Amino acid sequence: MSLESMQRYFRVRRNDIALLRFLLEGCDGIAFMLTVEPSQGVVALYIPPGREAEVEAFMGSLQETMRIEPLPGGSVAPF
Repeated sequence: MSLESMQRYFRVRRNDIALLRFLLEGCDGIAFMLTVEPSQGVVALYIPPGREAEVEAFMGSLQETMRIEPLPGGSVAPF
């Protein structure tokens, strides 16, 4: 198992960035969020090893209430 965090990128509505950060912080460290491009709603999630399935389930459940678009990797330096 790799000890490096996995990076995943998503586009959300700009108004949902703060809510997504708040919800992630309440989930006991399943991911660290960095806002990459606030004007376009692009965020990066840094996911610790072993928490990938939790993040997938979490983001999937949020798609029922907010627009979340998975994006390919970007130019953000690794955490």
